[in-house]
Amino acid sequence: DKSNAIATENTVKRWKLDLTEGYERQRRRLLPNYEFHGLYNIDEKSDNVGYVDIVSADGVENGEDSATENVTESDTTTLADSSASANPTQISESGEAYGQSVQDVLPAEMEITADLLKKMKLEKRNDEYEDEFENMDMDDEENDDYGIGLGDDVSVMGTFTVGGDDSVHPSMLSDRKNQASNDADTKRQGEDLNEHTEDENDKSNISASSYDLITGLLKAGDWPEKSYNVNRCTGLEVRKALLLWCRNALYVVDGFEQTDGEGLKGKINRLKKATTSYQVNIRGTSGTGGITREKNKGKEKSSNESSDEEITYQHRSQRIAFSDLYSVYRRRYQLQQNALEFYDVHRNGTLLAFSTHTEREEVLSKVLSSPLPSSIFSSSILGGSTSINYKKFMNNLRAKITSQWVQGKMTNFDFIMHMNSFAGRTYNDLTQYPVFPWVLADYESEELDLNDPSIYRDLSKPMGAQNENRAVQFRDRFEALEQSYEMGDGPPPFHYGTHYSCAAYVLYYLMRLEPFSRLALSLQGGKFDVADRLFHNVGASWRSASSENLQDVRELIPEFFYLPDFLVNSNMFDFGTTQLGKTVHDLTLPPWAKGDPKRFIRIHRQALESDHVSRHLHQWLDLIFGYKQRGREAVASLNTFVHVTYEGQVDLESITDPVERDSIIAQIQNFGQTPSRLERKPFPQRNVVVAFKEKGVDFNALASLASMTPPFCVIGAPHRVY
Repeated sequence: DKSNAIATENTVKRWKLDLTEGYERQRRRLLPNYEFHGLYNIDEKSDNVGYVDIVSADGVENGEDSATENVTESDTTTLADSSASANPTQISESGEAYGQSVQDVLPAEMEITADLLKKMKLEKRNDEYEDEFENMDMDDEENDDYGIGLGDDVSVMGTFTVGGDDSVHPSMLSDRKNQASNDADTKRQGEDLNEHTEDENDKSNISASSYDLITGLLKAGDWPEKSYNVNRCTGLEVRKALLLWCRNALYVVDGFEQTDGEGLKGKINRLKKATTSYQVNIRGTSGTGGITREKNKGKEKSSNESSDEEITYQHRSQRIAFSDLYSVYRRRYQLQQNALEFYDVHRNGTLLAFSTHTEREEVLSKVLSSPLPSSIFSSSILGGSTSINYKKFMNNLRAKITSQWVQGKMTNFDFIMHMNSFAGRTYNDLTQYPVFPWVLADYESEELDLNDPSIYRDLSKPMGAQNENRAVQFRDRFEALEQSYEMGDGPPPFHYGTHYSCAAYVLYYLMRLEPFSRLALSLQGGKFDVADRLFHNVGASWRSASSENLQDVRELIPEFFYLPDFLVNSNMFDFGTTQLGKTVHDLTLPPWAKGDPKRFIRIHRQALESDHVSRHLHQWLDLIFGYKQRGREAVASLNTFVHVTYEGQVDLESITDPVERDSIIAQIQNFGQTPSRLERKPFPQRNVVVAFKEKGVDFNALASLASMTPPFCVIGAPHRVY
């Protein structure tokens, strides 16, 4: 039908997640994506699955015929790859070798063993695990960070360059620019972004070696006073860039690197950008076959290579005006204290990794000495003080936020996000992604009574201690490793060879949602993992993490409490069929969700904000961010992980071979990283005020709830709005 064909051409068919954060640092908004078909080698004309044109504030409509899509911004990137993850078959065999069942096994999951740690030959900084309290000064100074915006064990992360924009027709690039100008809210408000893409055949200015090459990307009146080589980090994607210090702003210009000389007299090189596409199957609709691939097979390539014709130069210039800067925070990158994360007033986050710790501190000092009228550091907030002690400021800010939460002036979700940010966790680094707890233990009932304590997980215990039979095995392991360690033969003892948070776990949860689908493909060598290993059932994942699987103690991610879109296979990827014959498509939800992803998210958020969780959440915070994270308390709580996952426990400086050092860093990153510790004493318990009682309303308690409105539905209680 011609009219249908015309309508199809004018319909936005694929969507991507907007990385700008909103209320409570939630990322809900979806943006049109023009890169999907080129990235996955799909013929756009035949891609006529039923799509929705209007995206609500809560995300796209759900349903098998609603295939709105989400795909990342596709700058040139460096993605995590590894010898293990490049071979899914090898990974599968390794997982089974550890006695894991085929179902509900995480992707690329391999437990860290004592033998492996011996082979790594890592020097441990602190000989005794109980001595870490004596070495917290640097931890406190470097890592008491707070952020408002946007971070398998054994697989070595190599690198290859990936992008998606270059495979898009120039007219589509023009469309994206028009979209940016027409809808500032959905295209990173407040940023001055200029994209300059050139074909490889365009040789003009490529040989230029001075800063005249990039001054055209700067705003009139801005001139760089100093430059730094940095890496811009987004998830697992990394792109080399220049950070330019100007009088009134910072610029991050992707695709350039300074090589020879110093300062603005140095030589700069332009870096090529290559694209990578993937060969994946797309589900058909209404019994039809899959979507047709493009017939031009010459343009298709494997996930690890790209053709010469598709290499281009692309330079994205981002301006961060000091007048728009809201905050800047110290961050770790690849286990080193060498990164900063900037947030502007529009909640755009930019994570930059510097070459050295010294450069990071130099830039931070200069930023804090600049006029920042819109920032949390402004003189009005500091009472007129012109000098800023970063460590003291962050400690005071954390104490203030904790007090607000204790008094009931902040939601549990918001407080956990703040604690993650203070501890260095960020959306911009999948290896240090925000951690959230499993809060429910009942995924079988038809209905849930949120006032029944028996439906909740025990927040005083880590996931490994939720089941006593499994906990006994973890204790026995620790004791055996402790004996070997005391005899000088083996690494420091630990309960768990896996971690509760790592990049593979994040991608395991978010594989249905772009840009994470593409990152999952990159981590798995260009193909989705075996169907039995994929995230397909919430209840089964809970049972695996809480009782059934000795290699699984993972926690959750923030999206479980606000984003229904990641539960639905709206991209219509063909994930295959399990050994039991079940087709992996949309996530299988517990019976009480009634098959509705939005209902699942709503009830899950209600549980997180319930009185029961509010009374016990401080116990979980002690395990993840507090005094039970390390030392004797951690041992007693069954809460110790491999020592290389803890900050400052490995002396990377003792590794002189740069290749070996990078390999070790990559392995440790894939193991997972424990957040920076925030408290050496117990977190305070939240005051729970009950204003609505059986016989009526306690009006004396309403004042304490005023900060939570409007409305109560924010905390999951729409039925209590009067």
